[in-house]
Amino acid sequence: MDLILPRLIDIVDILLIAGVIYLFLNLTKQTNYWYFLFGLIAVVILYFIATIFQLEMISSIFRSLKDYWLLTILIVFQPEIRKFFTRSGFTKIWESNGSNKSKDFYFELLDSVTALASQKIGAIIVIENKRKLNDFIAGGVHIDAVVSLPILTNIFSPQSKLHDGAVIIRKDRIVAAKVILPLSSDDSLKATNGTRHLAGLGISEVTDAFTIIVSEESGKISYAFNSEIFRNISYEELLQKMKDAVE
Repeated sequence: MDLILPRLIDIVDILLIAGVIYLFLNLTKQTNYWYFLFGLIAVVILYFIATIFQLEMISSIFRSLKDYWLLTILIVFQPEIRKFFTRSGFTKIWESNGSNKSKDFYFELLDSVTALASQKIGAIIVIENKRKLNDFIAGGVHIDAVVSLPILTNIFSPQSKLHDGAVIIRKDRIVAAKVILPLSSDDSLKATNGTRHLAGLGISEVTDAFTIIVSEESGKISYAFNSEIFRNISYEELLQKMKDAVE
């Protein structure tokens, strides 16, 4: 009986299928929508390669998925698609914050944050920017209050029923408390960050909000913006960064 040896084109076909499986598994673990875009581009390139070189196995896979590719992309990459449109500003693009924050607002907020830090009262304060945070506000407890130390202390005091979760500030007023924020799903950060820091980073990954975090353990102040977190920030630096970031 003759031994049937695979052709070179068959080996390439098998390797490409293995590459597609690896790419798919890797992309489903990622949270950055740039990986999502990279994945789509890679799939298109592989499709043309399979067509040009008549790779039977991978072509058959593409043919079987041709009627379901859009649904498959929407299901598998739903979180990344949501992040892409949220961060890019395509949703509710005509809405405007109308933010004309006064100097008094910034100083009152920073003085309050500094006082909370000195008392080691944990807090997470989200300042709405261009993108509306209506979906997150809807899940919290609605409040309409000025930003002040007594109010923030009452909210974040461990004895308060509102202390779990975040406060959201729109313009210069507190509009919601006990807001649940999405946690950053970056596995490399989970071992070195508490829930508040992961939540601050998580909201910065999907919106343009500026988030201030006060550590309950150390009393140190951090802020998260544009998918990055900055720790142990001074009063002056936080004030400047907040003014630069929030429009």
